[in-house]
Amino acid sequence: MYTVYKHTTPNNKVYIGMTGNKPVKRWDNGRGYITQRLFYRAIQKYGWGNIKHEILFAGLTKEQAAQKEIELIAL
Repeated sequence: MYTVYKHTTPNNKVYIGMTGNKPVKRWDNGRGYITQRLFYRAIQKYGWGNIKHEILFAGLTKEQAAQKEIELIAL
């Protein structure tokens, strides 16, 4: 089962993602984004604890999660 989540930085920029793992494991206190250069820079700038983390959808199939992620990014 997949989860779609949202991170919001203090300057209100948003990162939308999906994972088949437990979100906390995927996030790894911010270290899980080392390859996402822009978002990782925001984590370094603001600190992981100052970024808002929300689970938007849970219990989805991979296809459903991918579709939700695309829709939310488009917004």
